[in-house]
Order: sequence, then C-alpha cells, then structure tokens
Amino acid sequence: EKDEVNVNVVDSEIEISAEHKESKDETKKGYVRKERSEVRYYRSLTLPEDIVSTKVTAKMNNGILTVDLPKKVPTKMEAPIAIKVQ
Repeated sequence: EKDEVNVNVVDSEIEISAEHKESKDETKKGYVRKERSEVRYYRSLTLPEDIVSTKVTAKMNNGILTVDLPKKVPTKMEAPIAIKVQ
C-alpha cells in the first residue's frame, strides 16, 4: 500500500523502504489460532550526478512503485569565439 512505502532522497542517494504487517485471528469452539507476519524492505541506491534531486517523484499503482528521476537540462554551448593572439 502507498502508506507502507517511504522514498527519500538524501544527498546523492535514494532510499526506498517498505514495511507490511499482517495479523489474522480465528476463534472457534475449543481453540484460538493467531497468525502474524511482518515483511520489511530497504534499498539505497546512488544517484548519478545529473539528477535533480528536488524534482524526484514517486507513484504507486497496483502494487508497482514508479520513481521518476529527472535529469538536469544540459546548457547549450555557445559557439567558440576566436581570440587573436598578439
């Protein structure tokens, strides 16, 4: 679920973590059954230098996490200016 996933950008790294807890209780005549499960996930990845960390976005759709990492727009290089050597 969306509320179980955390995405953080720290300096030049992105951290993705998730935690899911589930509990089932069944009570019938003569017994009680309890099942609990807990799953944790953590991953840290180094980002390339040309990523704009303030514009990183993440979305979750049908259990699939999509993280968009926009690159910096390269500046256009101006034409070289010839300088006459004296």
